[in-house]
Amino acid sequence: DLFLSGCSVGAPPDTFFRKGQNWGFPPTDPERERLDSYSYFIAGIRNHLRQAGMLRIDHIMGLHRLYVIPDGFDAGEGAYLRGSAAERYAILRIEAHRAGATLIGEDLGTVPRSVRSSLKQEGIGRMYVLQSELSDDPDEAVTPVGRDCLASLGTHDMPLFAAFWKEEDTDLLRKLGHLEPENVRRINAERGDRRNALLVYLMNRGLLKDANPDLEKIIAACHTLLATGEAPAVMISLEDLWLETRPQNVPGTTNEQPNWSRRSRLSLEEMMRSDQVVKALKEFARSRQSEWGSHHARRQGESDAHRAEKRGWKR
Repeated sequence: DLFLSGCSVGAPPDTFFRKGQNWGFPPTDPERERLDSYSYFIAGIRNHLRQAGMLRIDHIMGLHRLYVIPDGFDAGEGAYLRGSAAERYAILRIEAHRAGATLIGEDLGTVPRSVRSSLKQEGIGRMYVLQSELSDDPDEAVTPVGRDCLASLGTHDMPLFAAFWKEEDTDLLRKLGHLEPENVRRINAERGDRRNALLVYLMNRGLLKDANPDLEKIIAACHTLLATGEAPAVMISLEDLWLETRPQNVPGTTNEQPNWSRRSRLSLEEMMRSDQVVKALKEFARSRQSEWGSHHARRQGESDAHRAEKRGWKR
């Protein structure tokens, strides 16, 4: 009874998915959820927090509004369904506090500023994804990694870094009919400028030594960049470490792609024996331990100073 019939949740048209997306499952009715004291929502959160010390909530904007498509209509012909974001945030904070867990909200794409303001106000971290934080200015090619982020090179909805670098993802979207050829050319041209700026940026900071580095070294440098930033946690896709290009998931597709069913090129045992994988993880760990330790010490000092100042004010 909590779900609405005759419609599905999805996403409106955007740069990469010109026809919009239909995700094929029904939304909950905000009024019925509220009358039921959000029992379904609470049960789902508690189920995750039995296992998770950090919970990343996909599409955090859905707490504010969901894009809903009536049955029989195209994905671009939907409307927004709004609920009480404040009440849902309150539930998340209570359940995370009880479980001793950290919350991260996935806020990628076209997200209103009010959503990110809410995350900050509620003490919920956000996603920092390198692919989305690049510019064509070599001096500021990468947005600084913030203190309230879960940092990564990509996500499950984005291409693996090798595919992003080689522009294989835009070519796939063109073949699937999601991108027109002129849009592919424009996106690839913009991406080329950002790639060049990133290479200069990494070289200027000593993270790349070669003038023409191979992709493995570029990915290692990007991981070092994230490791030495101030993000409390960094997420690594193991498939990036052997330069995989085949996606596990292409949003907006169903039968066109074998989403979530492709076997990894390497088994767990092969990963553990792979010199390429083990070396990359060890290098990342060394960078993380040395740099993150200094960040943590500085932040602890700032926190101690703030507490001392506050105690002095009270006296």
